[in-house]
Amino acid sequence: MEREFPKFIKTEEGKITVSETFYSIQGEGRYIGTPAVFLRTQGCLLNCKWCDTYDVWKTGKIYTYQELAELWKENGYIKAISLGAHIILTGGEPLARQKELFEFRTYLQEHYYRDFFWTPFIEVETAGTVLPNKLTEWVNYYNVSPKLSNSGMEIDRRNNERAMKYFSFLSWNNKDQKTPSSSFKFVVSNEEDVKEAMDTYIQPYHINLNSVYLMAEAQTKKELNEQEGKIVELAKKYGLKYSTRLHLHIWDKATGV
Repeated sequence: MEREFPKFIKTEEGKITVSETFYSIQGEGRYIGTPAVFLRTQGCLLNCKWCDTYDVWKTGKIYTYQELAELWKENGYIKAISLGAHIILTGGEPLARQKELFEFRTYLQEHYYRDFFWTPFIEVETAGTVLPNKLTEWVNYYNVSPKLSNSGMEIDRRNNERAMKYFSFLSWNNKDQKTPSSSFKFVVSNEEDVKEAMDTYIQPYHINLNSVYLMAEAQTKKELNEQEGKIVELAKKYGLKYSTRLHLHIWDKATGV
């Protein structure tokens, strides 16, 4: 039975719809292990059949920017950010709520700048189907996860040429801190998936191979343990990097940790 495709919750001016927010560590990719405050927005433009955050991002709670900032302050998130924790904007698809996120980050700047010892480092986790706009002013790094056919999504829905060209360009920018950089993460379970990633995204868009990670398709610690060895060998064969899913290894949970 096909899973329901949830609708976006409409948000009024000056508010943001959040599925969850918590303080943990980055579990994947370039900044794995880094303390981070996660802000998961409601809604997604895709509906991948193996998505492990589906049950979270399909719902949400509406906050004013002040309410969300005060929640962060009360829970110690502002202090954590001041000590160097990253802010990770994730989903669903956070770039589908760019206006809300930009205005919330602006609110933090205007009301909490004295609490920050330096400008917070912001990561965005995206499927790469939406071209960033104004939000780029605040973003340091894009963790792009283009979807393959194993997601169950049609190619024209998961492959946005303009957005992919933009993120590919950023994959070569690893030194200029004034401009965002990016890396790419592909969820794979076999060599056919890796070949598809090469043929559909990496080669056509000239993505920097040093910025490409393979990650095993797994939703539990047990599944991850069973898959990792095989995916590591594929990463070695194709000259790509491997990313584990640290939160699965530690907590055996995909969200909220």
